[in-house]
Amino acid sequence: MIFKHTRRLSVEIDGYIKYISVVSATIDHVYPFTVPTASIVVPAGNELYDYISDVGFDAIVRLQVSTTYSNTEKEVFIDVFEGRVVNVQSQFGDTTASLICVGHAHETAYTILVELVSQVDSGDVGGLLFTLNSLLYRTQFMLLEDVDYFSWVYNAEANKKYIKDVMTDIEAASGYTYYFDTQTTYNANQTLKDVNIVFAPIPSTVTNSYAVIQGNPWLLSANFTVTGDNLYNDIWYYGGTNSVQSQYVGHYTDATSAAKYNTRTLVGTDNNFNSNAICTQFSTNMIPYTKDLKITGEVTLQGIENVRICDYVHVKIGNIDVQGASLDAYMHVVRYTQNLAENEYTTNLQFGKVQKSPSDYIAEFKNNNGKISKCMEKKLLKY
Repeated sequence: MIFKHTRRLSVEIDGYIKYISVVSATIDHVYPFTVPTASIVVPAGNELYDYISDVGFDAIVRLQVSTTYSNTEKEVFIDVFEGRVVNVQSQFGDTTASLICVGHAHETAYTILVELVSQVDSGDVGGLLFTLNSLLYRTQFMLLEDVDYFSWVYNAEANKKYIKDVMTDIEAASGYTYYFDTQTTYNANQTLKDVNIVFAPIPSTVTNSYAVIQGNPWLLSANFTVTGDNLYNDIWYYGGTNSVQSQYVGHYTDATSAAKYNTRTLVGTDNNFNSNAICTQFSTNMIPYTKDLKITGEVTLQGIENVRICDYVHVKIGNIDVQGASLDAYMHVVRYTQNLAENEYTTNLQFGKVQKSPSDYIAEFKNNNGKISKCMEKKLLKY
């Protein structure tokens, strides 16, 4: 059990570091790509001293936590949030102030494309990210040498998309088997050196930082659901019309799922589908994501500092029944929330698969139609 946890806020001001105590904080990070956010409550000061007079908009901050399990253990602070301040909220007569912060990737949310960006011209996703780097100042996309980035037909018009929108398009085109995450490096005096945004395969190695195991005292609560919402095993998709005004249509049924759950039909339309073959192929590619029940869950643990989005976690809870068996699975974190209340520290994790939209299936269909690398092909087969 946790003996003590200590929290502090590191603030970079004019090349030096200032530490401020933290009253409470909440951090939230979601996949597919969103910019992490944090609300951090700090002492505002008193008549003699103002703790945050030099902490304003755009200040670089690191929320740090040290957790110890005995009174002899040395404090080691770990970053649980890194980013910048966007708002400072304070109230007359109150002794605290709230710092509303965003992750360093926030630059991608206000930087717009100033010219046409084409996936075809770039060659692959790596080339596209390299092109986007010319638009960024505070952050840069870091390309991994051992990753075989994939290609697909893509165009983004100038002044119509922010870089974050392109990033969500890229994750969708990967079939949600890749993700964006931020990696930072610091100078010897702890001031910020580099901010890199990494595009990498979803982890397939189980994290050794934590697990969700019944009997472990860190597990406070768990709630899992086997849901049949959006379960379809018989898909009909209509497209546009041909020269004789006959509408294109395609159809696919998964016989195994239909025998198990009865026939459950989904009918959709996309006027951009210009042949029966495309409609059929779309229905076929959509079936694997709709034909089975989905397991989703939410757990609360005592504070875990080393949580990352898309962590691959062992979940084993004997008292939760999933289709006639105790829950024992390996699942990805699609959302985490760190809650540092005044006297406690908990971590909420959400597990599950991303619910795909029709546009995501279209992108994946294009990938499966011969425009995907061998590396991505293996990932799609695995997931």
